[in-house]
Amino acid sequence: MTSNRENQFLLLSLYLDDAASPEERQKVETWLRQDARFRACYAQQVALRHKLRELPTPPSQIAPEAFIDQVLQTMDRRSQRRKIWGMGALCAGAVAIIGAVLSVVNAERSPQFSAAVHTPEPLLIAMERPVVPLPKALKQP
Repeated sequence: MTSNRENQFLLLSLYLDDAASPEERQKVETWLRQDARFRACYAQQVALRHKLRELPTPPSQIAPEAFIDQVLQTMDRRSQRRKIWGMGALCAGAVAIIGAVLSVVNAERSPQFSAAVHTPEPLLIAMERPVVPLPKALKQP
């Protein structure tokens, strides 16, 4: 919560800026008539305002037209960079989509990734007559 002095200072600032309502202006004028500390604060604020207005301003080192041109050039460069990044992102997306499509097409052509269901042939084991001739066992003495 603001104290009474802070409230007075805020109303004084509004009064000096010509932003106070009629009721606030009456309050400040009453305080100026009745309170010596408030009058001192008012005098200090008025003197500070005058000193701030009298401060020298440094001369502009660049003409306004040149400054505006620099700002517009900077904006154009940023816009061009955004376009380049956008085109790069678009190209990267296109490459990713093409890669995904090609991987799906290749997967369909590969037998190991084929989606068709193959029924396995039964495994036949030839015990009596092997398909591949087996070497004869070494004879032992």
